[in-house]
Amino acid sequence: MSVLRSITEIQFQPWEPHNIIPGMKRGWPEHIRHVVATHVERPPALEGTLSDPLWHGVHYIEPQAPFHHDSSFVSTKVYLAWDAAALYVGIRAALPALPDAVETGSDAEHDRLGEERVALAIDVRHNHCEMQTISINARGELEWYDDASQMAGFSDEAGFQYYWWSLNDMNPDPSARAREMGLRGAAVVGDREWTAEMAIPLASLNVETPFPGQTMGLEIIRTATELPAESFNYHFTWMPQYPGVLCSPIKMGAMSFGPAPVSLEAIDFPNCSWGINNASVRLRNNSQRTIRAEMISRGVCGSEPGNTHTNPPVESGPVEIPAQTSISTTFEYHMPVRFMPETIELELRDHAQGDRLLRVSYNLGTCAVVYPFGQEAGMTTPHLDDPDFVEKRHRYIVSRQPLLRRRTTRQGAPSDFTIEAVDGSIEFDLMQDGVMQTIADWLCSLYDSDIDRVIGSTFFMAQQAVYVYASRRAHFAALLDPLSNLRLGGGMCGEFARSHVGVLSRMTSVGTGNRFHARKVNLGGGGHALTTVRMFDRWVLLDPTPPNVKAFFHRDHQTLASGQDLQLDPTLIAYNGSTLTKPPGPLVQSVACGTTWPDGAPAE
Repeated sequence: MSVLRSITEIQFQPWEPHNIIPGMKRGWPEHIRHVVATHVERPPALEGTLSDPLWHGVHYIEPQAPFHHDSSFVSTKVYLAWDAAALYVGIRAALPALPDAVETGSDAEHDRLGEERVALAIDVRHNHCEMQTISINARGELEWYDDASQMAGFSDEAGFQYYWWSLNDMNPDPSARAREMGLRGAAVVGDREWTAEMAIPLASLNVETPFPGQTMGLEIIRTATELPAESFNYHFTWMPQYPGVLCSPIKMGAMSFGPAPVSLEAIDFPNCSWGINNASVRLRNNSQRTIRAEMISRGVCGSEPGNTHTNPPVESGPVEIPAQTSISTTFEYHMPVRFMPETIELELRDHAQGDRLLRVSYNLGTCAVVYPFGQEAGMTTPHLDDPDFVEKRHRYIVSRQPLLRRRTTRQGAPSDFTIEAVDGSIEFDLMQDGVMQTIADWLCSLYDSDIDRVIGSTFFMAQQAVYVYASRRAHFAALLDPLSNLRLGGGMCGEFARSHVGVLSRMTSVGTGNRFHARKVNLGGGGHALTTVRMFDRWVLLDPTPPNVKAFFHRDHQTLASGQDLQLDPTLIAYNGSTLTKPPGPLVQSVACGTTWPDGAPAE
């Protein structure tokens, strides 16, 4: 069984509406460790003994970070070497003393040696979202897992900040996978320690031609047996990990084939907002000369290689790094209105020679960008022929709304379900009769066109004080009426759309004075949920769920598109910056739910 299987929530802290990626600052390692694998001219003997003289000149590292706070230290040394064909791993691991003797050759000893294990988690692409987990135990048994790690994002869960990580096993038989990938190894057990050697074919890691300085993510996980006085396996890691999550690619260190000219010692992405953001980094120059480096960042939407959009690169620097010195600096990265990057990629290039010095990327998940509510006073509607019309129109619509926040009776609010503007301009007590109409009337007062009103209501739902993407609340939220959903404050796409319909259907058209006719629909009946509203003699599509928040403009910028329009012209999807991968299929109207929550609250 792999040592890396868990889904864990950690660190609960008060919710703050300005936090777009809550807890992210707590997530990055304070110091990213770096190990240089030693180049060798020939492969080791792979007898499991570490007796080959080749190992004498090879660098080693020790996993010393206890995964359990009360773990007794167990000495483990992991040696790393490489040539053009393979990564070679040597292991010298102490056997923990047992409270009760285990008879040599017994089933108990056999089971124990099967649990004594060292695993390497390798992020070959250094993208912090994929890795291979390769392990050997004291019996010499090998396992190989292809782990597709999905960063589910740093998401608000209805008033609390959760971080969660999931790992998906891509191969159910890791022993067979190890044989298939050509993994070779052996182990030898002594009285007080066991040793092992492995050869990992670089071709199996999709490294066809290794080059000096090539860098990838690395974590070492040592599984030892017997916590004192208990029958329990415990673990040590090279890099400190999240409590309850034995290996996260974000918490990995780095390994290079020979010295890397520049290594990344720390990185910290702040909360992200529209436009240019700044992230702090600490870089080390490992060479004997001063390096002037340019930092180039780009944001990628969707999973590569089939990403839906790549944002224009942003250059920072050049920054000067003295020889054998670490410096702290910042680089810029772009978060545009229309395209929400799932991945931020950073590349360093030598300013004089143009050579790549470092490339690393971070999968942030499908997190939402902070919309600058109320921050751009004086903005006007862009001209119809403006090449950036969609982005500027969205910015104008958002600028008309003040930033909202949640308040409770302990903070002086009239109820524990109160939304108010940070600037004090408006307050909505969600326990009051008629509050949905009050919200609808307020939104109408902000905009003097039907397009701005319906899009404004869509962005209203994207205010984190109004509603957050909270999957663990969805099973409960699915039963509630729109107003009760707003009180709850979190759900999935269906609940976003249901609450949106509740607000939008109470808003009125500028031209006719009649209420908008809105409804919640699902793509194909069971897929992503959207809102549709009757405009321009069609059912216009609206998506209130972050990070997709938007309507779909036609290229004349005077009308909005329906699902049928997108089927006729699929290029409108990318034109409007949606992360939808294809035109919506049949739209099926969903059944409304009407449970009122909490008990005693006024019905919608």
